[in-house]
Amino acid sequence: MMKWVNLIFILALYVAWGCGNQAAGPPEDSDPNTGTDGDTDADTDADTDADTDSDADSDTDSDTDADSDSDSDSDTDADTDTDTDTDTDTDTDSDTDTDSDADSDSDTDSDADADSDSDTDTDTDTDADTDTDTDTDADTDADTDTDTDSDSDADTDADTDTDADGLTIEEGDGFCTLDGTIDTDKVGFQGDGFANTINANGASIHWNVVTEEAGTYTLSWRYSNGGGTERPGSVIINDESVTIVGFSATSDWDSWESVAQEVSLTAGDNKIELQATTADGLANIDSLTVIGDGVAVGECIIEIDTENGGDLCDAGVWDGVTTPQVIGTTSFGTHDPTIVKEGNVFYHLPTGPNVPIATSTNLLNWSGAGSVYSNGLPQWAIEWLAANPNNDFGQNWAPDAIYFNGKFHIYPTFSAYFGQNKSCISHVTADSMTGPFIDHGPIICTDGSQNYNAIDADVELDENGTPWFVFGSFWGGIYGFKLDADGNRATDAEGQNLVHLAWNSSIEAPVLFRRCGYYYLFVSWGLCCPNEGRVDTYNVRVGRSTNIMGPYVDKNGIPMVDGGGTLMVEGGGAYSSAGHSEVLVDGDTIYMIYHAYPLSGFPFAALRIAEMPFDSDGWPVRTAGP
Repeated sequence: MMKWVNLIFILALYVAWGCGNQAAGPPEDSDPNTGTDGDTDADTDADTDADTDSDADSDTDSDTDADSDSDSDSDTDADTDTDTDTDTDTDTDSDTDTDSDADSDSDTDSDADADSDSDTDTDTDTDADTDTDTDTDADTDADTDTDTDSDSDADTDADTDTDADGLTIEEGDGFCTLDGTIDTDKVGFQGDGFANTINANGASIHWNVVTEEAGTYTLSWRYSNGGGTERPGSVIINDESVTIVGFSATSDWDSWESVAQEVSLTAGDNKIELQATTADGLANIDSLTVIGDGVAVGECIIEIDTENGGDLCDAGVWDGVTTPQVIGTTSFGTHDPTIVKEGNVFYHLPTGPNVPIATSTNLLNWSGAGSVYSNGLPQWAIEWLAANPNNDFGQNWAPDAIYFNGKFHIYPTFSAYFGQNKSCISHVTADSMTGPFIDHGPIICTDGSQNYNAIDADVELDENGTPWFVFGSFWGGIYGFKLDADGNRATDAEGQNLVHLAWNSSIEAPVLFRRCGYYYLFVSWGLCCPNEGRVDTYNVRVGRSTNIMGPYVDKNGIPMVDGGGTLMVEGGGAYSSAGHSEVLVDGDTIYMIYHAYPLSGFPFAALRIAEMPFDSDGWPVRTAGP
């Protein structure tokens, strides 16, 4: 009996020893099999991990994952082990490979993509085969293969499409012009404020961008529209209208939404303009985002139409037949007008308290837009007026406005007493005609002892871009001198010495204008105005010179300093006192701007706008009426 027990005990020990050896198994990656392993990775992001162990004495294991692992398998029974893992991982994968033979081969790929793809291949073969093949993997981390993919994903199991990124422009670079103001009186805007256009048809905003390639891009505007109705805008690309975008009403002015539109842009610089198509203007625009590859902010090239418009040989060309017409007038009161254009908006500045401003997009319908001195007169003017007791100052006289060297320059007059030459012409600048306006003090003053009057300023640029200043009313007539690049009186001899340009016993309102090799000096002669109890003799005269400081002669060759001047416009018909002119260039058209008093109906001087072409000899052609 004891013999059987001992025998059973020995057999149990033998079985336990055998099973223990089998459980221990061969070391990892020491695969003695000659079978075929088919590893199929069930990647959650469409990864294909195909591990194929091709046995018939060939085990194939190779990684083409842009991975940095290298398996060097050496089989002692002439087996060749090559692992093939084909990973197209884009984010964190967990792949389990199952061998189709009797191996318990577990292949786990763990790719953690946060801009790096980490593949961990752990092959564990637990085969019961009696093959004594030994695979020695030269893995750098004990049979742990770490594959690094340069994936751009930062999220687990999520891809980020960077192509959807775009360039967002708020109030800085690339934001070029605005017919309105940058405001901050609403909530929810981003950046330093939002663009609020004037309420006018044609009011616009203009951006500039640069693209690397021509193609289709998406423009997206962030906006608010608490006005209750849609405010459409025309999308104008490189001066060509391409579509209309509707800015639907939002719940209030503090609620912001976005609207997008695909457009074609050229390679290089692109001007993007949004222009109102109704009298309500545009919605409040917080930003523009341009979506596409290779987009950058562009350099703003601001188009300013003033009387200074280059040589203008192709502008204002007369056909030799048609009589220039007054294109229109309104019951809009003015006196001594000047007009400057910024973007699509005209700005009108006449004689009046604090230099009033009005705006229009068509030169016919005007709306008030504040004043230059809306915050009060400058301190120097307050002190100067106080030094002239009992003065009758109540308004600024005859301002001039012009754009040069990156700023608008305005030159209004302070006159202490009507009819006396105790006056000062000041210098005001602004980056935009919407303000803010900065007063730099007087350019020139008269205290009653001079033979000229510091009033009725006008500025023009010569062919080199140098600004020149003319002024004067009655007394000795019209004088001029040079300004510096900042618009202040130059300190050299040409700036300090006055040049006498024109004279008449009753002369004022000089205007300089350059066109096609000539400089033209327009002046007003006679007495104005009927509400001042005077007989109407007011009219506009002109002479020209090849030098901005003269000498100027009229069409008959009479020097203007000797009383010469060719008639351009005078009262007649339904109007009197036509004069105090200005010149405006808009595109290829040149206009003469002036005031004239209706003989009935409207009790004030009205704004008159007349075409002013030039004949083949280079002389301006007289308009048909006052």
